[in-house]
Amino acid sequence: MARQCLEKAIRITPHAGRVTVTFAGKLVASEFLADSGTHSTCPFKGEASYHSLQSGEVSARDAVWYYPDPCPLVEPIRDHLAFWGSAIRYDTAPV
Repeated sequence: MARQCLEKAIRITPHAGRVTVTFAGKLVASEFLADSGTHSTCPFKGEASYHSLQSGEVSARDAVWYYPDPCPLVEPIRDHLAFWGSAIRYDTAPV
């Protein structure tokens, strides 16, 4: 399962040179996500919305973002969740 999830990941290198890892939203357990109410705008992708991650007593505000209505040229990122590749540790659990 872990290999299948990683194969479905999209790697994107933003303009600032930081690496993000993007997964289809359905591959991420929603019980760890909380809408943070934060938004930002990318001139190429559109308006991003943010989630905070919550696992037990540990949380990371605005650690996840997505584009609910991306610009047409980047339509494939719709329904995907992005994480900073250097800031998040990815563990997989057996299904």
